[in-house]
Amino acid sequence: MRNFKVFYRTAVGLILGLGWSLSAMAEPFSTVTGQKIAVPSYFYPGGGWNQLRQGAPTVGLAIINPNSGPGTQQDANYVHEVDASKASGVRVLGYVATGYGTRSQAAIKADIAKYLRWYAVDGIFLDEAPYSCLRKPYYQSLYQHIKAAQPDATVVINPGDVTGECFMQTADIIVNFEGSHAAYQKWQPAGWETRYTADRFWHLVYNTSLVNLSATVGLSKQRHAGWIYVTPDRMNNPWDTLPSRAYWRQEVEQVSQ
Repeated sequence: MRNFKVFYRTAVGLILGLGWSLSAMAEPFSTVTGQKIAVPSYFYPGGGWNQLRQGAPTVGLAIINPNSGPGTQQDANYVHEVDASKASGVRVLGYVATGYGTRSQAAIKADIAKYLRWYAVDGIFLDEAPYSCLRKPYYQSLYQHIKAAQPDATVVINPGDVTGECFMQTADIIVNFEGSHAAYQKWQPAGWETRYTADRFWHLVYNTSLVNLSATVGLSKQRHAGWIYVTPDRMNNPWDTLPSRAYWRQEVEQVSQ
């Protein structure tokens, strides 16, 4: 099951490849206030989901992912978790893989329809997105399709790294960082993000010790991330558990400050 991805690219390579200027990289960011947690909750219904909901209203988004997508039939346990999460104020998205813009849109739209019909999700998480603007029409078409089916849906796209500003027209939220704590120390936003509100950006940071949790959350606020999730979990799948209760309580507290 491929539920995550990590890109390793140099900042210089991105600047040259996408045509960004060094001056854009230097634009100042204001520290984010009102930050919230968005969880790639790729774990089965049960105790982890109960703990997740206890973090509301600081926790604002979660994702269901029955089988690297909606699966072949409705699962009553996920129906319960979606209903309970929505009742607690957490919006729930359905996970859909896009194959970096190569998967057929017919297959993707079929997955979207299942999520809406079986689970009444609040939106869609489009994973495995590229960072090149060449695939903008592909994702813009999916964005328009989702909004036509459910106008108030939250659409997230996950390139997992800095990308072109073009993708702001393809989603409500962009995951512009997904990677390890070590990689996050070296990573920088492109600079154009300052033209948009922080709630358009989401950072996912794994392999972060409790000792480094507070500093990592603080760094995400300095980097214009309105949505954040930090976990001590690590590869091969850092999103298949929720942190311990002690870690989780501290994360919720740090993010809410």
